[in-house]
Amino acid sequence: MQFVVFFFISWLVIALYSVVNKKLNVIESTFIFLVVLIVSINFSWIVINELHLITVSKQKLAYTGFLLNRSIIIPLLVLLAIDLTIKMNKPSHKVLVFISLVSVLNGLSLLSTSLGVTDFKNWNLLYESIYFVCLGLIALASIRILNKISKDVVKKNDAMGNLR
Repeated sequence: MQFVVFFFISWLVIALYSVVNKKLNVIESTFIFLVVLIVSINFSWIVINELHLITVSKQKLAYTGFLLNRSIIIPLLVLLAIDLTIKMNKPSHKVLVFISLVSVLNGLSLLSTSLGVTDFKNWNLLYESIYFVCLGLIALASIRILNKISKDVVKKNDAMGNLR
């Protein structure tokens, strides 16, 4: 049951990402996805395997549902939220998108615990919310860093082209 639920949610998020009109180009989207994926994998490894704050089901299909959530659903939802945030003009709308992201991700965590995929030992939804806020901020910072680096490269190439 757990696998089916997370498989459905994965395909739903992938379909949603496919049909949404995106502001980010392929390079920016890939960069954000990979940064969020790396942070998500490393954070879950530390919290689950090193600190033992969360336990993950030993059942193969339930564990696969956990992997779908960690490796597909979370990065794509963060990517969608960042793309929507960039489109918004008003700061209040940006904050609303960000709060919605954290709420949806917390709902997925709650679903995961209710289905028995994960079990919080010394962990709770407040810590999970802090993690999701930090994940969104890391994604925002990474896109700003990427844009700054790309502008610097363009300026440098223009300067070199003007000297020739």
